[in-house]
Amino acid sequence: MNASTRTRIGTWIATPALNLLEDGERSIRIEPKAMDVLVYLTSRPGEVVSVEEILREVWRGVIVTDASVYMAIKQLRRALAGSGEDTEYVETIPKRGYRLVAAVERLVDPGGSGPPEESLAAGPRLPALAESLPDPVPLYRRVALAPVPLAVFVVAVALVAGVVWVLRGPGGDDIVSAVPAEPRFSEMTVANFESFALSHDGQYIAFTTRTSPTESVLNLRRMSEPEAHVIPGAAGATGTPFWSHDSRHIAYAVVKPGDPAFLVMAAGFRLMRIARDGGPAQTLVEHVSVPPDGAWNADDVIVFDGGTGLERIAATTGGDHARVTELAPTEGAHVQPSFLPDGRRFLFTTAFGEPGVFVQSLDSGERTRILPHSGTAIYADGYLLFNRSGALFAQQFDLESLALQGEPTQIAEGLFTDPTGVYAAVSVSRTGDLAYVTRAMDDPTPDYAISQLVWYDRSGDRLETVGEPGVYRGMALSRDEKRIAVHRHDAPDEGDILLLDERGTFLRFTDGPRHEDSAVFSPDDSRILYAGGDYELYEKPSQGVGAEKPIVDGLRFSLPTDWPRDDTVLVTHTKMSAINADISAIRLGGDHGAVALAETAHDEIGGVLSPNGRFLAYSSDEFGRNEIYVVTYPERSRKWMVSTGGGEGPQWSKEGELFWFTTDGAVMAVTVDSADAENPLGSPQELFRANLMIGDHFISIGERPHVPFAVAADGERFLINERVSGDGAGFTPRTAKIVLVQDWTALVE
Repeated sequence: MNASTRTRIGTWIATPALNLLEDGERSIRIEPKAMDVLVYLTSRPGEVVSVEEILREVWRGVIVTDASVYMAIKQLRRALAGSGEDTEYVETIPKRGYRLVAAVERLVDPGGSGPPEESLAAGPRLPALAESLPDPVPLYRRVALAPVPLAVFVVAVALVAGVVWVLRGPGGDDIVSAVPAEPRFSEMTVANFESFALSHDGQYIAFTTRTSPTESVLNLRRMSEPEAHVIPGAAGATGTPFWSHDSRHIAYAVVKPGDPAFLVMAAGFRLMRIARDGGPAQTLVEHVSVPPDGAWNADDVIVFDGGTGLERIAATTGGDHARVTELAPTEGAHVQPSFLPDGRRFLFTTAFGEPGVFVQSLDSGERTRILPHSGTAIYADGYLLFNRSGALFAQQFDLESLALQGEPTQIAEGLFTDPTGVYAAVSVSRTGDLAYVTRAMDDPTPDYAISQLVWYDRSGDRLETVGEPGVYRGMALSRDEKRIAVHRHDAPDEGDILLLDERGTFLRFTDGPRHEDSAVFSPDDSRILYAGGDYELYEKPSQGVGAEKPIVDGLRFSLPTDWPRDDTVLVTHTKMSAINADISAIRLGGDHGAVALAETAHDEIGGVLSPNGRFLAYSSDEFGRNEIYVVTYPERSRKWMVSTGGGEGPQWSKEGELFWFTTDGAVMAVTVDSADAENPLGSPQELFRANLMIGDHFISIGERPHVPFAVAADGERFLINERVSGDGAGFTPRTAKIVLVQDWTALVE
């Protein structure tokens, strides 16, 4: 099938020249690479085609990874069948490859009219960048040469020899090589992978691995040796390590002691340093709210992510640290700092807010915007390396003018990124080495345990299951109890909200490029409010038809938790000046004004209003671990601690009974008597225990897990998100593939 040939695939008609799929009144444009894969599969209908064969025949010499095929197949499945899980058209044959199972019929235009023919030999086309960036140039291709007459070959050799003589000069000294170096590729597989960094001298790679839910280590491999070893003295290292300028020391984060049931994420972190060969570790910063990624210059100054902007500290002494960058009101975080060669200016990117990559100096607070989107950005060998949509690009970058020059060239794709798409696992040395992480995602949910939605009664008896098992995290029950909005993972960095009706049928409610979650129904069930992948709020009709509507609330990292009245939504969010979580009420009128309800130096999360509107329940860690609290509303003049053994996820029944869960899987309840102003609370009681799906996936606000249950209005039935696979702590080791490229600039030049 070429560009002037259309093909019927099942009920769809594919027009490759337009990257178009049509099925009656439906039409979908897909990425060129996905269409190229479809073209190749239609040439082999019913046959099992391996990933290696698809890479060889479709990408034709472009150096990409298996993940490129997986993502193309996933897009095809979504386009053809409407769901990344369906295999009606493309079937996965485990350990073998893929098979196009739909009927195929060629539809050639009789007059041969149509767009000019495109040959697959031209190689794949790359995804477009933002409009403000020029189109990227494809990665170099290995082009098959036609036979060359001997005379022409001899003349060509003579010309090349003359060019080389001119470049070398009469004295024979090399001025520039006539033939660019070839990039050399190798791979390194790491089990239980977290993150990594190449040393600046290119001799070592340091990487962190997690060996259990609460244990992790720092590893070192000399590039000239086949095996890595654990660095002694760096127990508990986590996150992304970074190297000293001379490659003799490594800085890293360790988790401070906290509640092990929640992977100690809420306890904070220390910033440490250790010699490359191990030994006593030195604490540089005693407390950081987030895992501190950073950069280390030749003057032993470290710039690191402090949670509310970048900070600087002396790498030799640690101790006092000072703010370097200030968050703008539209920015959520400054992350991924990396120094330019002068050691004074540094790159960083914004996350959770207005996007951009910037350059700023240690000597001035002024910054220059380099890129209009957020992503990992590193300077190396005259180029700016940056990620966009899972691909890695290189573009010439002038250090004097701080301006990008020429066009960006894609040099890799299929990068592993975090759920926001901002962080990509990429590292470079000063010696021409590049390393990046890719991960095979043939199994769309490799990192998370599987769960099942199950109805329980008040005594803990299982009543019935709902839907099929999946990777569900967080749910909301409609007021009429006929529908469930549930977040389901489609991939490690992607997940949508699905609607499950009383027949057990799933409807995809959102279809964004990242995670959409934390759904709540409106009081009349006609609308759903949820958090988008950018942690902004969106509203959409609950029937799934109609465009989403953004809710501008002026808060940071908002997650909806309750919709008690038509004009009021409760959200958990953070302040611009701190990382801790607070609770506010948003007015859904014209100005979307926010009113603070619980705002302290601690985390207050999960606010829900009682049905009579007289009490606000939430969870707070003001005494070290999360407990359930109730305050009077709206005046908030009285406050009571409800739980004493830990508590998360408060919810009310229609009659005003309060429920929550504990970290060991207990569902708790307490009566709240609004007539008793002095002591409205009864005695908390444990109703039952279940294998609640908690512990392996956290929402960012206050680093708390998604609520794993919902309560029926009468308080007699409970919809439980029950773990059916994976260990009790939710730890699933993952294996990453690190691609190592020597002389990477040859990919561009």
